[in-house]
Amino acid sequence: MQRLPAGDIMVPMTARTRKAQDAEDQHDHDLQRSQPDQSPQIQEAASKRRKPARRTAKGAAKAAKGTAKSAVKTTNKTAAKREMKGPNPAKGAKSKAKAAQATNAAKRESKKTRYLRMHKEYAILCQVYPTPKSALTFSNPFELLIATMMSAQTTDVQVNKVTPELFRRFPTPLALSQANPSEVAEIINSIGFFRTKAQHAVMIANDLITRFGGEVPRTMEELTTLPGVGRKTANVILGNAFDLPGFPVDTHVMRVTKRLHWRSDWNKTKDDPVAIEKEVTAAFEPTEWRDLSHRLIDFGRDTCHARKPECLICPLRDTCPSFGLYI
Repeated sequence: MQRLPAGDIMVPMTARTRKAQDAEDQHDHDLQRSQPDQSPQIQEAASKRRKPARRTAKGAAKAAKGTAKSAVKTTNKTAAKREMKGPNPAKGAKSKAKAAQATNAAKRESKKTRYLRMHKEYAILCQVYPTPKSALTFSNPFELLIATMMSAQTTDVQVNKVTPELFRRFPTPLALSQANPSEVAEIINSIGFFRTKAQHAVMIANDLITRFGGEVPRTMEELTTLPGVGRKTANVILGNAFDLPGFPVDTHVMRVTKRLHWRSDWNKTKDDPVAIEKEVTAAFEPTEWRDLSHRLIDFGRDTCHARKPECLICPLRDTCPSFGLYI
């Protein structure tokens, strides 16, 4: 039994009670050694000061978590943007470099050098297309005139589907001049702008009868006075119906001569068919103009397509200034 001061009550202590008391005393002793100069008030104040530090640590952890989320979100957005852009930036830079290289090469190429390259490339096209001819079906200048006028904004294949019946019903300028435009429109209604073209066909036939004795004129000036007949159509008639110099400039000729840099305005966005005709024909003999146009058109249809040119199998890939820009 432990003796207590007078006035205190004697409480028997078991081994378990004594062990707990000793632990509590040791805790108090350690606390006093670690904070020997601190009163209870000071200890309480210190405890309050330590709380914000704990809150700051929690806030830092929360901020770090938010930063991590933000980084992940930014990374996802960047990946999405790259996916939307499509091509690899490195690939785009490579294409731009090739375009710049082609531009610089074109600037350095003299007119004489360009003419030599044009004839070299045309010689290859002559081997690829030894016997070029018009894609339109016709048996006389009148039929070719009407068919060519109708081929505007329409493929030659579509025109060839409607002209046999048209010329069976109206085989001559006189017969067509007496036709009702609605009858003609009914026959050719599968091609674009068929009503307007039906009216032009009847009007052309009337002009041939009243102004040219029922014959198709043989000059550019006279042909272009007919309804719906422009310079391209007139060149088709001159070259294919009368074997006269004519260089039709259609969408294929414009595209191919642009990519081959056969003309000085190849880097302009808007094409001038008259200027193209003048500049390209200056490099060739007039007797070659018709077949030159046919070969460029065939090459544009077969290989040098508008959207996806087949550069890797192109017969002109070794000298084409635009090779590699569309791969």
